[in-house]
Amino acid sequence: LEYALRQTDPAEVQASLERIRAGVERASHAISQLLSLARSQSETAPKFEPVDLNALVREVTQAFVAQALERRIDFGFEESALMARVDGNPLLLRELFSNLVDNALRYTPPGGRVTVRVRVREFVVVEVEDNGIGIDEREQELIFERFYRVGGTEAAGSGLGLPIVRSIAAQHGAAVQVKPNPLERGSLFSVVFPRLDPPSAAQYTSPALPRAA
Repeated sequence: LEYALRQTDPAEVQASLERIRAGVERASHAISQLLSLARSQSETAPKFEPVDLNALVREVTQAFVAQALERRIDFGFEESALMARVDGNPLLLRELFSNLVDNALRYTPPGGRVTVRVRVREFVVVEVEDNGIGIDEREQELIFERFYRVGGTEAAGSGLGLPIVRSIAAQHGAAVQVKPNPLERGSLFSVVFPRLDPPSAAQYTSPALPRAA
């Protein structure tokens, strides 16, 4: 800040203020992530209730549309035609999926693609697929450790998002899986939940959102 105040060139002042703004945003994000991690690892058992993941994941996805448009990322959501209910805590589940989507958008370059989808079979599966930088097989377990960041990228991040994802998933009896995108470069993250409704009770829901391009 002192450096910015000493500048007389408007362009230099603007550049300095932009660096300060970016630093404040990184610090704020890191603090928010630390608080989220603390919540996800609290010894107090969270209150669970039936949660419709079609609706909840749709809401989370909608919250990131502006960010995707700003980064020129083709961003879409595909919900299941079947009831996708799980036993869970809505607040924690929003944290989980927000971190997965944010992570995909951060590590996908402008012009790339991120797709969020809900699948229902014996389990309820939420997938976040991107065609970003991808994750080396040797790093696929390391990325769930605190403060670990994938090498070879300039994307800003705290290294806490994926540990939060795994911690919240474990509280819900869910498994987090990561593998290469089967269709192109990038990654496919899947969170597999026990299904609250038996397959015979499945019902149809509304169609998918249009993509943000």
